[in-house]
Amino acid sequence: DWANLQFEESECFLSAMLELHETHNIASLPVHDSLIVRHSDVAVAKQVLAEAYRQRFDAAPRLKVSAS
Repeated sequence: DWANLQFEESECFLSAMLELHETHNIASLPVHDSLIVRHSDVAVAKQVLAEAYRQRFDAAPRLKVSAS
């Protein structure tokens, strides 16, 4: 159901945020279904988040990058 899906998605984001911080020393902020990172860290963040989804769901997500 929706609650399980929301939990699983939040686990992917948490996993990605921890990896970004602990392995790459990259700060990130979660906002809804997004991560905010410095422009220079976008490629790494995209790779780490995609890997978190692959590990949890065995599927590659579609990720979109928006610049502000």
